[in-house]
Amino acid sequence: MNILVLSGSSQKKLVEAAEKRKHYIEIFNPVDFNIYLSDKTSGYDCLYHNENEKLIAKDWDCVIPRIGSHREYATQVLLQLQLNMRKWSLQSSTAINTCANKIRTAQICSANKILVPKQWYAMQPKNIAFLIDKLGKLPVILKEITGSKGANIILLESPLQTNLTLESYYKKGVKFILQEYLQNGGKDQRHIVVGDKVVCSMERQAPAHDIRANVSLAGTAKKITATKEVEEMCIKAVHSIPGLNFAGVDIINCNDKNYLIEINSNPGEHIIDVTGHNYWEDVLDFCEYHHKEKQKLNNAAEKTEMLNFLNEMFASYNFEVSEKK
Repeated sequence: MNILVLSGSSQKKLVEAAEKRKHYIEIFNPVDFNIYLSDKTSGYDCLYHNENEKLIAKDWDCVIPRIGSHREYATQVLLQLQLNMRKWSLQSSTAINTCANKIRTAQICSANKILVPKQWYAMQPKNIAFLIDKLGKLPVILKEITGSKGANIILLESPLQTNLTLESYYKKGVKFILQEYLQNGGKDQRHIVVGDKVVCSMERQAPAHDIRANVSLAGTAKKITATKEVEEMCIKAVHSIPGLNFAGVDIINCNDKNYLIEINSNPGEHIIDVTGHNYWEDVLDFCEYHHKEKQKLNNAAEKTEMLNFLNEMFASYNFEVSEKK
């Protein structure tokens, strides 16, 4: 396959796995593209790389997004590839934007009967004490709507700290969630889902001075095997967001209950080092399968088109062409 990767970094592990399979792979930073929409209705919309190099859509078999920074623009580039240029992508632009919004993700998962922590999202709440009380009283977690790697997460422990923090956030117009604090010793789980399976899992432990278990914030990690219940929960969560297909799913176990915390469409690669399993091999398996299925459909369509053409040609001779003939 010819694989186009949308990323602002080198993606070494993905490139090595693809090249080992004899695929051609190239990394494009999405911010280097310009989106062009034509005044024609017959398909002249395209992308220009570095202003004057037109991307030839037929040169690429699939797109693998690794979108982190500049997400809003990068997902518009991806939408151009998918919608306007008819390229199959591992993840859709809509799915990536859904995962980036924590409350939207939680709404979708809760609607699909996946357990999430109690949480509030309100623009102008009149009674903060009521919100806090419904979450089980202080302490509670404040999370900004967007953000990754544990950024913009605060533990609110006292009434004074809570009032000052919320007042500051409301005045700045920053959107955030208030979430119940699941006290389980600072542990969480990260599971990588590709298609219909969990391919690797790790447990993360927050450092003593923090509540966030992200390894990027000095947390530690070890390889684990997902239980059947957690595996089903993670797969269901990814399937609840159409067009996602591949993601890191974060779970917290507290009081013998598994809670879905968030879904990351651009999971880090540290789990590969922790588990010894390169999840890019599974991603490439998934992409190869869909590429083969698309080729079958294309071949079938071409065969049908040829049969229709031949039958039109021989119609005046009262002769019909079939696949067997």
